[in-house]
Amino acid sequence: MDEFGELNLHYDYLNAFAMRIFQLLHQGQWDAAAAMYRELGEEAADLEEGLHIVWSRVWGAAIALRQGDPDTATTELADTADLAATVAEFPSQIALLGFLALGEWREGRHEEALGHASESLDLMKRTEWLTAPHAYDGFAATTRVLLAAWERSLVEPGEGSPQPRQRSAQRACRSMSRLARSVTIARPREKQAWGLYYALAGKQRRAMRSWKQGLAEAERLGMPYEEARILTAMLLHGELTDEQSAAYRERAAAIFAALGALPDLASIGAAP
Repeated sequence: MDEFGELNLHYDYLNAFAMRIFQLLHQGQWDAAAAMYRELGEEAADLEEGLHIVWSRVWGAAIALRQGDPDTATTELADTADLAATVAEFPSQIALLGFLALGEWREGRHEEALGHASESLDLMKRTEWLTAPHAYDGFAATTRVLLAAWERSLVEPGEGSPQPRQRSAQRACRSMSRLARSVTIARPREKQAWGLYYALAGKQRRAMRSWKQGLAEAERLGMPYEEARILTAMLLHGELTDEQSAAYRERAAAIFAALGALPDLASIGAAP
């Protein structure tokens, strides 16, 4: 086998490795994904495969964010940004910028977060890689930040006019819909995003319909974190009966506790 054939074998191996991590992450097997992403980073560094180094760091940041460690996530992603700009395709750049924005938002660095979310949104609108499953993470994180920014502008004086924030959130939701047409696993988060958009716009009936559709998709696809995130959105922004609230809170808390998603547990007032 010549040198190029051997390089292709290494690349295919790393791709398969990376896709397995992606699968584990979205099936809620975070501990297994964490062990594998570290191994992927080491293998990619040995083979000098920059793209897979970026992937390993992005997914490491995703796990850190979900487990309540935004500082580790933002530090790792900021250190990776220059490499991603030179070796990564649009979906990977979107993922890096989206998770960086989400980490900064959680740290209270709202202007920095909005800057990176806006960069990511621009790439979301430009990318043609709408069959790439790993694009989903970046689209979802970016949309989450832009919806949070719009929500904040509605309740916090001095946060700027809500109208531009609403337009950015709407563009992000539309980009999620473009992706979800070809990437099935994006559908639960797309419906969650539109549900929050409609709720903030005062359209509660449309919000509940979107969230219920998202729940059905998350359950069908076996995506427990997405299921619990949608339940959380319904708890925080939906019009529910006391019985529904209690049932949704119990279900979401059980999923978050099993996954170790401490920030999400706190968001619904549940103890770890």
